[in-house]
Amino acid sequence: MINLEFIFTKDLKEKGLISDNSLDVINNLSKINIFIGGNNSGKSRLIRGISNNILDIFNKFLSIKDVLKHGNINSCFSTLYQRYQDHQYLLSSINFKFLETNDASKIMDSLIFFNDNKGRTPKTVGNPDQLVRAQNAIIDFIKELPEGTSYIKKIEKNVLSFYIPVLRGLKPLEKNNDVYVYSDIYSNRILNDYGKKISVYTGLEIFEDIKSKLLGTEIERKVVTEFEQFLEDKIFKQNVTLIPKYKEDILHIKIGDEEQRSIAYLGDGLQALIVILYPIFKHKMELAFFFIEEPETHLHPTYQKLLLQLLSEISDLHQYFITTHSNNFLDSSYSSIFSITKENGLSKIKHLVDDNHKWETLSELGYKASDLLQTNFIIWVEGPSDKIYLNYLLEKESGVIKENIHYTIMFYAGTTGTHLVNEEEEIELITSINRNCAWICDSDKEHRVAPSKNIKIKSILENKGVFFWETTYRELENHIDKDVFINIVKRISGKPDLQYLSSNHMYGDRFKFSEPSKNTKTFERFIMSASLKAMITKNKNIVASINAKLLKAELQDCINNSIKTNNFIMNNKVKIAKEITKIGFEPDTHLKKMIKTLVQKINSFNDLPV
Repeated sequence: MINLEFIFTKDLKEKGLISDNSLDVINNLSKINIFIGGNNSGKSRLIRGISNNILDIFNKFLSIKDVLKHGNINSCFSTLYQRYQDHQYLLSSINFKFLETNDASKIMDSLIFFNDNKGRTPKTVGNPDQLVRAQNAIIDFIKELPEGTSYIKKIEKNVLSFYIPVLRGLKPLEKNNDVYVYSDIYSNRILNDYGKKISVYTGLEIFEDIKSKLLGTEIERKVVTEFEQFLEDKIFKQNVTLIPKYKEDILHIKIGDEEQRSIAYLGDGLQALIVILYPIFKHKMELAFFFIEEPETHLHPTYQKLLLQLLSEISDLHQYFITTHSNNFLDSSYSSIFSITKENGLSKIKHLVDDNHKWETLSELGYKASDLLQTNFIIWVEGPSDKIYLNYLLEKESGVIKENIHYTIMFYAGTTGTHLVNEEEEIELITSINRNCAWICDSDKEHRVAPSKNIKIKSILENKGVFFWETTYRELENHIDKDVFINIVKRISGKPDLQYLSSNHMYGDRFKFSEPSKNTKTFERFIMSASLKAMITKNKNIVASINAKLLKAELQDCINNSIKTNNFIMNNKVKIAKEITKIGFEPDTHLKKMIKTLVQKINSFNDLPV
C-alpha cells in the first residue's frame, strides 16, 4: 500500500483545524498515526474529517505523488525538494521569470541550499526574497493540483474505510418482543450526527457476520478459522473457537479446555480487542484505512501495547488513524505521534518529533512520572547504544518478548548513574519505580586484573533482588567480534585503512583508531600507558613475572601511541550499534549467558514460560 504521507487541512472540509507549519499540511504520516490531546481539542473531529473525505484525500495524494514522480512531502522544505526525482517536470508548470535563471536543477539546488543554510543565498540564482517567492510558488502549485487521474479512478472503488467509534461492543442492546436484536443503534446514532459518508464499524456486526461466513463458502469459513488461529497465536495462547450459537442472541467462545460460554463472560478488555481486531483481520488482503477512537478503553496497558504491535503486523495494505488519551500509545516505534491543542479557538495539529515533545504533551495532559512506568520489567542501561544491542539480543534469544510490552529500557547515563546509586537511600529511588528490574553497566576495565568500580553498587542492588551484570571486558562493545566491529566503523567513517589503536581487543577502547601515516619516524619519547604502569607496579617492578603475551601486547600499544600517527575517534556509538544489529552478530559466551538469564527474568515477570 502507498500510505498517505501528508494531508492538506483544507481538504478535511472541517472548520477550525490547522497545522503548525506554513504549508498548512499534516505531514510525517506513517502506517500508524496517533493523535493525542485533551478533551474538546479536536481529535475526533480531525479523524472524522479524514474518514469522511478519505477518497478525495487519497486521490489528491496520489495525484501529487504522480506529479512528483513518487516523491514525498516531509517535515521541511529541504527534504521536500530533495525528494523530487524529476525537477524539470515539476517546475515546467511554474513561472520563475523573476529569478536569474530558469534552469530547474539550479533553482532546486538553490532552494535546498537556502533552507539548509538558514537563509544564506547562492549568488547566481536570486536573493532571499526571490527564493521565498519561488518556494511559495511551488507550495501554491501543489495545493492546486487537480484531484484524480484515470489510474486513480481504477482503484478508487477498491479503497475501504472504517470508522470505529468509542461506542462499540459485542452485546446487542435493543429488544424486540423480549428478544435482543442486532440493530446497530451505535452506528445509526453516529451516522445521524456526523453524516452518511462514514462507514461505521461498532462490533455489533460480528455475530451475524461470523454466522453467515460459517454457513457460507469454504473461503468464507476460512476467514473465521484463520481469525480463531490468530487469536490463539497472539492473545490467548490456547485453542479458540467462536460460535454463533443457535437460538442465542450473543456470540459464544470456547478457549482451550474451558467450557463454552457466552462472550459476555469474557473480560471487557478481551472483548474490546476482538471488536477492534476482527474487521482489521477480515480485510487484511484489501486496501483499507481504519479510524479508531480511544482504543485504550477497557484495555490493560499491556494489551494497549500489544494492540499497536498487532496493527503493525496484520497487513501491509492498511493505514491507521487513532485518537487517544493514553500515554501507552506514545512510546512506540511503529507510529507517528501528533498532538492536538486548542489555540484561539482553533485546533492545531503538531507532529511530535522526539521524546521531549511527547513528555511535554503528556505533562500538559496531567500525567505524572509514575503514570508513565506501567511496565512489568525495567532494564537500566548507560546509554542508547546499549539499548539497541539489548533489544536485538533479547529478540534474537527469545523471539517472543518485545520492548514496551514485556519490558522497558531506561537510561541512568554512565557516571551520573554511579553517583545516583552511591547511597542506599538513593537505590530506593530506582527500586521504588519498579522492583522488577535489571542493572547493566560497563566495567571500564583497561586490563584483566583491574578492580571493579561497581562493587558497592552490585552489593546494594543484589541485596534488593535486582539482577546485576557488569561487562566482563571494558564495554559492551568489547563483547562483539572485533572484525565485525571495525568493518562497520570503516564503512560508516569512509576510512578503509583504519586499525585499532589498541591491540588488546577485550580491554582496549573500541572507538579509538589509527590511520597509516606517511610519517614513519621512530618515536622520540616512550609513552607508558596507565595499564602497563599498573601491571609493572603490581609485580613489584619485576617484568619477568608478567605474562609475556600480555606484556608484548601492552608494549606494542604504548609504541603505537608514542609514534606520531593520525589518530581517529569514532564518536557515533548509536549509528554503529544500528548498523551492527542490522547485519546481525553473534554475542560472545559472557554476553550470551547474561542475555539468557535476562530473558528468563523478563519471562517470569510476564507469566511466560521460563
